[in-house]
Amino acid sequence: MRRFSIALVLAALAFPPVADGAEFKIVAKKGVTDVQQAEIAQSLDFAEAYFDKRLDGGIPAATARKIRVRLDLSGTGSASEGGGAPAAMSVSNGLPRLYFDLKHSQWGQTPFTGAWTKKLDNQKVVVHEYTHAWSDLLARNKRVPGWMNEGFAEYLAYAAMIDAGLMQKARVDYFVGYGAKDSDEVSKPLIKYEGGKIWPGHVGYLAASWLVAESPNGPRSIRLFYENLGKGQSVKRSFKFAFGVELRDFYKIFELWRPSLQKIDSENGFAKIMNVRPKIR
Repeated sequence: MRRFSIALVLAALAFPPVADGAEFKIVAKKGVTDVQQAEIAQSLDFAEAYFDKRLDGGIPAATARKIRVRLDLSGTGSASEGGGAPAAMSVSNGLPRLYFDLKHSQWGQTPFTGAWTKKLDNQKVVVHEYTHAWSDLLARNKRVPGWMNEGFAEYLAYAAMIDAGLMQKARVDYFVGYGAKDSDEVSKPLIKYEGGKIWPGHVGYLAASWLVAESPNGPRSIRLFYENLGKGQSVKRSFKFAFGVELRDFYKIFELWRPSLQKIDSENGFAKIMNVRPKIR
């Protein structure tokens, strides 16, 4: 695992250029604390460690040195980057770039279950955006259905935190499953989340977790999916290559499980729901 050094340049009103030579150039707005900067760098380390261990590597060092990570304190998100001014985002218009607004209302949220701290939730978000950058590079910015884009990123972000011993899988599964129910994401078939304006990260995580659990390649199957896209294959062909099931068939199988997801009421209850998933193949 390589450690991410921090290239820090503090500015009152803008993000000035930073010197070359640092992996993942972290550029912090004036007022961002050393502790906050270190947490972002540590989060990138979590991502890199997990991707090296489970996915045959993350973003190559030579590429990482060209990627800028902006830390903002505007509280309004990055409207200039598009995407509705969220607290965190990865934009890939050629070379990825990462952005985090550390004063945004969506930053520093505490999970309703109290399963982990605000700091850990923030770090999971950083790994999520790292995953978007990684997948965009592998797929050469090819678009994928929304539930895959957000679901695979959520799955790998939580998996990295679990692998680091910072979160427990059972609590993560329940938190995400309840979120899918509470946000009504499981009120519609998975195929409805190929596009649209609703963020499908919860239901996408549930689908990704299921696919990875039954794939002989484990988490690496997600890498195979994006690599195949990058080689010019279609989403459907790449999905079948990576997970060993036709996309249309997975949609049908997910429909068999979806009614159970609408009945989540407790962590123990959700564990039982996870155990009654149909077999994918």
